[in-house]
Amino acid sequence: MIGSFKYNTKLFRSGQFYFPFKLNSFSVHVFLVHLRYKHKLIKMLKWILVKMLQQNYDSNKTTFRVKFFGEYHDIVIDWDDDKYGYKQQLQISEQLEALTEIPMKYAKCTYLVEVLPDHELRGHAITNHTSYNHVTCIDPDYLEKDIICNAITRADGRFILVPEVHSANYETKYITVRHFLVPESVVPEGVCSRFVCQYKYTKTFFDKVKDVIRNEEVNSRTSSLAANNNFYLRVEEIYKELNVYQYIVSPCSLRDVPLDRILYLRTRG
Repeated sequence: MIGSFKYNTKLFRSGQFYFPFKLNSFSVHVFLVHLRYKHKLIKMLKWILVKMLQQNYDSNKTTFRVKFFGEYHDIVIDWDDDKYGYKQQLQISEQLEALTEIPMKYAKCTYLVEVLPDHELRGHAITNHTSYNHVTCIDPDYLEKDIICNAITRADGRFILVPEVHSANYETKYITVRHFLVPESVVPEGVCSRFVCQYKYTKTFFDKVKDVIRNEEVNSRTSSLAANNNFYLRVEEIYKELNVYQYIVSPCSLRDVPLDRILYLRTRG
C-alpha cells in the first residue's frame, strides 16, 4: 500500500532504521509524521502518569502497585492514620504480611529501591519494629513522605516484590526474610538479574520457603543454640538434618563470584 511502512523496533531503538520499501520523499514524510504522533502520544501518557503520581504528594494517602508472581496488588499508606506510630513501616509491613502470608515477626525489614537520575539504585530501609531482632535499621523518622513518594514516582508507581531469605544469626536465632520492592523497569524478564533469580522466583519455590520460615521445629532448634563460635556450623547442620538447607541457602549463579585459586607449588620454595 502506498505510504504504508513498518520499522523494526529493536533496530529503531538502537538508532538503526529498517524500511521494507524503496525510500522516497513521500515515504520519509509519512514515517516522520507517524513518529511525531507516536512521540506525542508517549509524552501525553507520561504526563498523565506524572499527574497521577503527583497526587501521592498532595493526598493523605500514597498508593503504588506491587507485582508478586504475576499478579498486581495495591499498597496504600494512610498518612493520617493515628494508630500507627511509624506509618510507613507498619502499614507496609502489615500489607506485605497479608500478601506473602509470612508473619511480620519473621520480616526483618523492607527495602524500597529507588532509581536515581543517573540510573544508580538506592535502597531505603523500612524497618519492621515488631520483628524478632528488634534492631532498628534506620532512624524511624528517616523515611518521610517525600522520600517514599520520590521513589514511587521514579518507578512509575510499579514495583516487583522479591523476598530474600536469611538464615538464623546471633541476634534473631530464627530464619528471617527481607522484602525488596524493586522498580519493575529494572527487572528484565526471563533472565537472572541483580534482584531476581528466575529459578528461585517461582510460586512453587516460594511456597516451600514460606513453609520453612514458619516451621516451628526448625526455629525452636536454632533458637536454643548458644551464641558461640560453633553457632553457624550447628545451624547449618540442623538445616541439613531437617532437609530445608536448599531453601535457605540457594545462591544464584549470577551472584557467584568465581575464585581464581592459586595452588601452592613446591618449586616456589
